[in-house]
Parts: sequence; structure tokens; C-alpha cells
Amino acid sequence: MALLGLIVGVWLYSPVARRYRFPSGVSSVPYAGQKRWHTILGLLFGLVTCTWAFSGMLSLSPFEWLSGRRANASLPAALHSPRVPIGAFTEAPHILPGAKEVEFAALAGTPVYLETIAGRPEVISIDGRRHTGLDPVLVRRIAGQVVAPYRVEEFRIVRNYEAYYLDRHHERPLPVIFIRLNDPERSMYYVDPRTGRTAQSYAGSSRINRWLYHGLHSLDLPWLYTHRPAWDLIVLSLMAGGTALCVTSMVIAWRRLRHKLRMFRMRRTMVKAAA
Repeated sequence: MALLGLIVGVWLYSPVARRYRFPSGVSSVPYAGQKRWHTILGLLFGLVTCTWAFSGMLSLSPFEWLSGRRANASLPAALHSPRVPIGAFTEAPHILPGAKEVEFAALAGTPVYLETIAGRPEVISIDGRRHTGLDPVLVRRIAGQVVAPYRVEEFRIVRNYEAYYLDRHHERPLPVIFIRLNDPERSMYYVDPRTGRTAQSYAGSSRINRWLYHGLHSLDLPWLYTHRPAWDLIVLSLMAGGTALCVTSMVIAWRRLRHKLRMFRMRRTMVKAAA
């Protein structure tokens, strides 16, 4: 419906000839009053309305091909595994002050305790020492072993947010290790070296979904996220325009309905009078 309205608005718009005449003068829009405002707002915000509705529809996963396959699971499991035999933990955990949660896990095959303090995970070895995290050299060696017969095509340290790894609230961990494989799905991973957890992964068409859904629906775009408050101002402006477009739609619809109701009552009154 939004797309049809945008097509009709562009079709009727006359930017040069200004062929529509009103008592107040010529116009490029063939309407006056609320219809005129609705047409102008539709021409300004109609495309964003269509893309926002389309990207919102993608959250329901209507296209199986767009959701893509999952990235190769062998690598994340090798770096961080929550499935560890309880017998591997021979001593009671050394609970840090303020810890709210303790997870029994394996970091690159080594049993450790993950203790959550103020939302931030701390890795504690069995003997009570703080774990500094995974050595990138070790991560690369493990990756080369577990993804065979495929190989690691790209391996680098990511110290700043980038196109496929963004967070406007700056809550996702940094730095992370980026790994890309040469498998058919071109699997990509962003691994937190402190915990071994995979912070973000992509495979196949999920990269397209990243732009069609997050890009169009949340304006999850690199330039906007790194230039605040540009993102806030643009989103607020688009929300205001979309709201105004909806309000003019409701006003036009109500006036049309009110006119229909008035005509219906007049016909009923005439029928009763004739009877």
C-alpha cells in the first residue's frame, strides 16, 4: 500500500510545469489541504516508509534463503565450550567480590570459571588466578586445526567497530579477533579473546540480511554509528516524518468515512420521508 501510494504520488507530481491551478496559485501537487500535506510527506518519507516496513517484515524470516546457514560451529565450540565434565573442576571456585554468576566452561580446552561482575565476565583459572585471555597465535592454530579441510583466509585483530561489528552503546567487547574461512558459506567470526566467546558470526546470505534488516530498519550504518548524534537526529527526523504521514492518513480517512456516514444517514432519512 505504501509503495503504491509512492508510485501514484511520483506519477502525479509536476516539478516543472506546475500545471495544477488553485485560487492561491499554481502548484506541483494536485491537491489542497490535508491531501496536499499527505502527498508532500509521502514524497519525502514514502521510500523510507517502504524500506522500514520491508525490513520489519524480514524479522519474521519470510525468505528461507535470506536467513542463511549458520557459521561453522566447530570453531566457536573449540574456543569456548560450556559443556565441560564437572570432574574437570577439582577445586571449589575462587569467588571474586561482587560476582553474581559463575559459569563452568572450557577456554580453548582448559577448564576455567567465568565469573560475571557488574555485567563484565572475568575468567578465573582452577587455581584461582585471573586468566588474561587467549593468545591470538593460539586462536589461529586452533582455528587451522578444527576447520579442516577448509582454511583460515583472513585473521586480524579488530580494535574499533566496523561494518559487520557495530554497537552504538559500545557494549560489545573490543578488541576482538576476526576470522574468515574459505568454506562455501564464507563463514566470519568476531571472537572475544578474553572469554573465547563468539561475539558475532555470519555465513552465506546472513551478510545480506545484516544490511536489509539491521541496515534499513535500525539504520545500523557505520558512518552514523561513529558520528553521534547524527544517528539520533536522522532517526528522530524520520520518525517525526513517518508519524506526520500517518496522522494525515488518519485525518483523510476519517473525513472520507464521515462523509460516507453522512450520506448514508441522508438516504435513510429520505427513504423514511418517502414512506
